[in-house]
Order: sequence, then structure tokens, then C-alpha cells
Amino acid sequence: NRLSKSDVDYHQLTIDSLKVMSDWYHFAILNLANIDNVKADGRWISSVLGISHTEANLALERLQRLSLIEVTDGKLIRTETRIRTTDGVASSEIRNLHRSLLEKAISSLDEVDVSKRDISSMVMAVNPDQFEAGKSKIKKFRRDMSDTLEVGNSKEVYALTISLIPLSEVGK
Repeated sequence: NRLSKSDVDYHQLTIDSLKVMSDWYHFAILNLANIDNVKADGRWISSVLGISHTEANLALERLQRLSLIEVTDGKLIRTETRIRTTDGVASSEIRNLHRSLLEKAISSLDEVDVSKRDISSMVMAVNPDQFEAGKSKIKKFRRDMSDTLEVGNSKEVYALTISLIPLSEVGK
């Protein structure tokens, strides 16, 4: 299974890393590092992400131990710009991560104003012979969306599951 050029730009997490960071907020914290005025402070992170102070502190410690972030002068700094999980490998950690993000999307239907989220679905008849080609297009789409949305002055952390939902409330 050869890596494409776009895959080479991504740091692949090991299953061992995913075992300790399968909760959605680990990835949200990584992305908070791209936001102006971010604070490497458990209380600030817990208020922005709506998680407990303990969860925030433990996640910060894990991400530092895994060398995915550094804390310098009270600021979060990502050591890897882009991160990816394994493709096509069944893992309870990846399933738990996806499940937690889908649960966030479901709760956002009632809790987040429609102007700050996008959740869409499509039902279609599918030719199974085209399934792998479809997965490749979805992967490319996700990477293109990342390239589009991560330009300029980032202010919030979102998840894309083809639900684009806020995970942070930095500007509250």
C-alpha cells in the first residue's frame, strides 16, 4: 500500500498513540494550537471545549508525552502540522473517535445555530465496483477542505464528518 504524495505530508499516528488519544478533544486541542491567543492552560481549554479541567490537563500531558505538542511561554505549539490515522485498518480506537465526533454532530443539531454548522446527507444507489474510487474522492475532498479552511487566521476548531460542526467556543 504505497503512500500518495499528499499522504507523505501527514504524520501517521500509531495505534498505540490512538489508544491514549481516541477522545475527540485530543484532536481539538491539537487544532487549538493554530488559533490566535490560545492558552496552554487546562482551565482555558476546558472552558473553550466544554470538557472537564481534569480531561483538559490529562489530554495536554498525553499530547506532550506523544511529542505532538510543546508548550512554550504558555502557548501550544504543534510539532506535526498534519496528522492522519491508518487507512483501512479496523481499530476500536478509531471507531471510538468517529463515534464521539458523530455524537458531537448529533448534539449540535439542537445546540448549535444553523449558521455555525453544516450537516448534510445524501441517499443514492451505488455500484459496488466504484466504491474504492468513491473512497479516494472522499479522502481527496477532506484534504482539499483542510487546505481551504486552514488558510489565514484560524479562530475555531471544527470537525468534518460531512458534518461541519464547531468543537470550540473560543469567541464566547
